[in-house]
Amino acid sequence: MAAQGLLWSSAKKCFTADDYVLVEKFCLDKYKFSRGDVVVFRSPSNYKEKNVKRIAALAGDWIHLPSLDTVRIPEGHCWVVGDNAACSVDSRSLGPIPLGLICGRITHVVWPPQRLGRVDGKNNILAEVQVDMLEEHRD
Repeated sequence: MAAQGLLWSSAKKCFTADDYVLVEKFCLDKYKFSRGDVVVFRSPSNYKEKNVKRIAALAGDWIHLPSLDTVRIPEGHCWVVGDNAACSVDSRSLGPIPLGLICGRITHVVWPPQRLGRVDGKNNILAEVQVDMLEEHRD
């Protein structure tokens, strides 16, 4: 998938506009995602728009953010955050994202050749979001 077809502004720490990425869709079979996965999803407010964000929390987790009340992620949803929090439209403004809107997980950058490689599933942005996990979801 070409970067030009996605909204990257909050993912610039991980990707550039010239990157081509591999979007794995096998995860959609049973919605198998992990905290830290970088996913492509359709915007809840504009179905034609696709966004790239990192999963910070899964169903049953509690999110604690200074600007919000504590939120429990409902079944069938996840909490996504952008790697560039200063300009990210993510779950802090959209709320929990339904798993049904996820189009796939980005696993590799395949172009340009000098950036070829696996996408890191962990990022420091996750440290900025306090998540309490249920025992059955712990990674």
